[in-house]
Amino acid sequence: RDANLAKRLFVKEIIRHLRDVQMAFMNLLAFPKSKQLARESCCLGLAACQGLADSAVLNDLNDRLLFAFGQTTNYSGSAMMESREQNVERRARETNSASASLTESFGMDGEPGEVGGVSGMTEAALGAYREMASASMALGRPDILYTLMLLSVSHPLWLTSGPRDRYSSASLLGEKSVVRGKTSAAEIRTALRPHLGKLIPRLLRACNDPNPQTRQQMDTLWVGLTGGGAESRQAITQHLLSTIDALVEDASNKLWRARVGACGALTDVIVGRSWDELGGGSAVLDDDDVLTAPKGGSLLAGVRLLRLWRASMRALDDVRGSVRESGETLSRGVRSLTI
Repeated sequence: RDANLAKRLFVKEIIRHLRDVQMAFMNLLAFPKSKQLARESCCLGLAACQGLADSAVLNDLNDRLLFAFGQTTNYSGSAMMESREQNVERRARETNSASASLTESFGMDGEPGEVGGVSGMTEAALGAYREMASASMALGRPDILYTLMLLSVSHPLWLTSGPRDRYSSASLLGEKSVVRGKTSAAEIRTALRPHLGKLIPRLLRACNDPNPQTRQQMDTLWVGLTGGGAESRQAITQHLLSTIDALVEDASNKLWRARVGACGALTDVIVGRSWDELGGGSAVLDDDDVLTAPKGGSLLAGVRLLRLWRASMRALDDVRGSVRESGETLSRGVRSLTI
């Protein structure tokens, strides 16, 4: 009885300091020398904070985490579109925020080499988590971020029988998330299936990110979310047209990492596709149709194919060498698709 009482008091004390606990996990997660086990432990810890939080602090914890990962409702819904001037203005206005504290702890309070997000962190530091946060914001479901973080965990320690049960999504998140107590990967995939249409383009782009650490973590998340292999191909096929259209648009993104990822993702997606799969219809002889045709699944295959050529030609002429290399690979893929 004394042990149970002590345990309950300990949990109450943890709940009382949830904001501090969350900040400690975010600090460790942002530390550039953190290894895989440390990063994934932070992911589990952040999910546990969300699971323990009551309604009074839950929204605040979600906002702080999204803000630290570079996602906010400011600046067109995605902080990845934040300009350098907006970054300077925001950091001066919110010096006491969780995001500012997080960056200043690691000497990032000067002019960053690459803005890219509200927190001022570079893509190399938190690229995968920023993509997860971006996807959850696009869906309007911050709680999905925690599920994606759990799916990205791949260290062998978490796959053994004891930790697997103790740190499952059901144990950490309970009924508060979209998975609603589901434990197996198949159940989680089923719960997230209604959101796949918007998640697939973003995840595929992140799976082709120029940063190896981001690619590795997003590949793990991709397999966990879609099943890998034939199941992944089937999921892409179900949302093929919307995925291609979104990636073609991302191929002209002002962030060079997004352009690299979009070109690489398009190369993978269009392999082996037929005319009918691209939208069917008659041939398109007027280039103006590429600019005037509406966006969406009603596009003819000819318009979509011309847009793919336009995206690949633009990538070949990009100022960034990495984008040009990715564009060259995409051009070969589009050529094979055309012939």
